[in-house]
This record gives sequence, C-alpha cells and structure tokens, in this order.
Amino acid sequence: MEIGVVVHGPGIVDSGWAKKIIDILSNFGNVHCRLGGTMGRTAVIDAGLEDVIDISLKLLPSQSLELFNREHADVIFLLNYGKSPETGRVFGYKVFTHYFKQLSNEDFLATNHKSLYESSIPVIQIERPGEEDGAIISWNMILNDQLEKSRKSKRARLGLGDKNMLESLSFNFEELFDGLKAALDLIEVTPEEVVSDYFSNKQESEDEESIEKLLQSYDDYETSHYTYRKIHGVSPDENIFINGIVVGYSNADSIVLIARDGMIVDIINGTIKYHGLEKLGPVDLERIIVKTGLLRKSDDVNPRVLSHNDIYVKDTERNLYSGEISEDEYSFKVAYVDHAAY
Repeated sequence: MEIGVVVHGPGIVDSGWAKKIIDILSNFGNVHCRLGGTMGRTAVIDAGLEDVIDISLKLLPSQSLELFNREHADVIFLLNYGKSPETGRVFGYKVFTHYFKQLSNEDFLATNHKSLYESSIPVIQIERPGEEDGAIISWNMILNDQLEKSRKSKRARLGLGDKNMLESLSFNFEELFDGLKAALDLIEVTPEEVVSDYFSNKQESEDEESIEKLLQSYDDYETSHYTYRKIHGVSPDENIFINGIVVGYSNADSIVLIARDGMIVDIINGTIKYHGLEKLGPVDLERIIVKTGLLRKSDDVNPRVLSHNDIYVKDTERNLYSGEISEDEYSFKVAYVDHAAY
C-alpha cells in the first residue's frame, strides 16, 4: 500500500506526534511524507526529519494532497495540531474543500489531467493527537457511509472487489482506520459534524445578515465592492497574520475581515495595525492565508545547530538541481526566512 502523508504546521512536528504516526503507518505500507504550508519547515529541520518529510516544495496543504493524488497514493493522511478542536477541524474542512475543488474543476480537468485524479482516494485527517479531544476524520462521506454499514454487518475482511468504493480499495480501510483510532486514542469525527458545528445554515445566515447590515452602514456601500471573510477559532489578544504579515490583533473568539475593492478596511472584533495593511496591499480574501496567535509556541522547541554533514548537498539533490548549483564537492545548502512581521 502506498501511503501519502501531508504534515502541516510546526505543532505536529514539535510535539513528536508526526514521527510517531509516520512510524505507525509504516507498518501498513510504504509511507511518503511532504510538508503542506510553510511554517512547519523550521520544525522539520530542528527535529532532523528532512530525510523523512520532504520540505523541498513550497505547497499549500491542499496542493500537497492533490500531488499525492496525482502520484496515485492509495490513501492520504493530513496531520495537524491546531490550537483548539475548532481551529483544527475547520482547517481540515477548508483544506479538503480546496483539494476537492481542484479535483472537480472541469476547466482544469479538460486540459488532459482528468486521468491523473481519483476522487475516491481516502483522505484521513489526524488532529491534535495526544489531547483529550484528539480526533480522526475521514473526509470522504460516501466511503464513511459504506464503512458504517460494514461495521454493522460485522464483516471480517474489507478492501477487495469492485462492488462499491469501500470494496474497490486495494487495502483494508476498516482495519487501517479503526486501528489508528484505537492506537492513538482518538475520537471519530465526521464531516457532517464539522459542518453542523461550524457551518450550519442557520448560523451562517445569521452571520451574513449581521455583516450585511454593517456593510450597508458604510457611506460608500452603494459605490464600492465589499467582500468579507469570517475566521473561526480565534482567541482574544492574538496577532492576526495575513500572508505572514501582522495586520492587527483580535478582541474576541472570531473575527471578520472586510475588504473594499480588494483592500482590507475593517476587522470586526479586531484592532487594525495600519502599517501592516499598507505592506499587505490588495488581496483576494478567498485566497489569502490567515493565521492568528503564535506561529510556533511549543515549550519543547530546541533549535538545531546544523553540522557540516547536514548542510552539504547530497548526490540526490545535486541531480535534482543539476545546472542550478555549483559542481564543487563542498557546495552547501542555505535556508533563510524572508519575514519581518515583528
């Protein structure tokens, strides 16, 4: 079995759970890991896991999922350690939604990519392992329905045949899913529960009405184009990062970003840092990356001092970047963070 693992954020690495889960998964098949996002890169280096988790590509989590799909993984895992159950589960919902849009985008698929994708590949999120609220979420709802029916029928073996999605898999999904759930002491959360808890139609409708009333109070409402985006799982007095730039801080457990003609002009339940907005410039609220709080706050972080052997370019890397690096046998790698939010 070919297992793809997307590791997101420093928390899952700093806590040691990424390595533990990867080791467990290696008992089920061949495990291939890559980073999703940016902030986990330093954590991977500090943990000495560069040879385990690929940090060479700069991909969003949904893009990392999509790449494993193209590589025909049998199952894909998303490992995350959100600061709260809400942030982690909402994050998973957003990632899977973007991922599935990429798979079902007809314009994209029309460019001869359709055969590359298989929407029935299971995607499983492991969220906040080690916590009482640690959860495992299978984001394929059709597969979940079939799994539940299988559990009720007490069948001993699943994963072979072609009768339905569950039986068409080349491995025992029930054994894998339930085994991880038990081994990691996780609670099972369904996509329907995530949607009901955080994206219910009633709550969304009430929020939209409230925000719309606020927008209508602006003097230029009729002549300008306003958009907004609600951010879940925020805590009071946290910095608000947009694309790595601090643009303000929160005053409540949720915030709403409001943009006029692409420029953020207001933060409901937040205080704006205008210099940050000046640096940010115009944005598309649907595409920006929003984070709040400390980006890396583990008490167990021990920055790693790299040795000469750590930074020398390996033969595999020399072949990968042939023509882009020096042929000198003493060539070495340099990583830097171009960031000045503080």
